[in-house]
Amino acid sequence: KNVEMMVNLYQIRDFFEINETDNEREKIVVLGNILKFFWTTTFEKMYPDKKLKVEIYEEPDEELFITVYSEQ
Repeated sequence: KNVEMMVNLYQIRDFFEINETDNEREKIVVLGNILKFFWTTTFEKMYPDKKLKVEIYEEPDEELFITVYSEQ
């Protein structure tokens, strides 16, 4: 599980370029929640027999990541 989580780890900030600092953290959090919703919905439809989990992961420096892995 841990290896799969790390292989599928994406930094949310990398999904778009932020040219402003106003509400940057808030925008990244909102984008992460939107991605989590759509990834979860998509994986449930594409792989109904698999138990896939989408998670938002926060590093100690408050950087946000999204990952997906199979639950055993």
